Amino acid sequence: MPYTKANIRGALGTQFMSIFILSSEKDLAINEFTLSAASCVDHAKILYVSQYMYPKDKIKLSVDNNSTAKSFNVSQWPEMTPEEYQERWKRFNEKWEITDFIEFVMKYDVILHARGTDRPFLSKDMLVDIAGKHDKIYVTGEDPELTKHIPAHDISTDDPVWDWFTLQKANEVHGGCSTFMMSAAMLSPTTKFVFYKTEGMDPNSEKIIDRLVKVLPNAIIYN
Repeated sequence: MPYTKANIRGALGTQFMSIFILSSEKDLAINEFTLSAASCVDHAKILYVSQYMYPKDKIKLSVDNNSTAKSFNVSQWPEMTPEEYQERWKRFNEKWEITDFIEFVMKYDVILHARGTDRPFLSKDMLVDIAGKHDKIYVTGEDPELTKHIPAHDISTDDPVWDWFTLQKANEVHGGCSTFMMSAAMLSPTTKFVFYKTEGMDPNSEKIIDRLVKVLPNAIIYN
């Protein structure tokens, strides 16, 4: 099987979902992943992979600050059956090992994920409304100017990987259709993820979440 190189773009969630698809393709062996970081927001210039998983075989990981190349776009997330999805996980797990990072984060019952800076998925009013439906709920997000308005206990940190694993360890998570949320749902089958669509939302995000919930028993779209 010939080896090849792959370029990915995006921040934490998009990076994982891109690597998942590319690593789980049949008859494709990738020995180098490069994060193309040109013309990106700062948090998309960081290659997060080595912070939470490592390759079982020799796979080179690098960042190219001058490249915009991309081997896979998450907007092209393929339709698949639950059986095909599980087969992809088998192929992925043959190549990658997730660390025990999750063992070190605290466990919470219900968490609301609020994204507010570069690409907000839910409005402040909607986030406040979701939080108000729970007697006790925690909130995490990268924008303190947003989370301070939400009636919830703010557990945000400055570490996106830590916050990501905090979602994965919770009993239940609510939030918009971001790849941060979607990737966390993929990695934590025992956590219930509730995704909220909005009128006029990005059609690519809607397509991806519609396809994901068909293969994730732990994920639903709020009605």
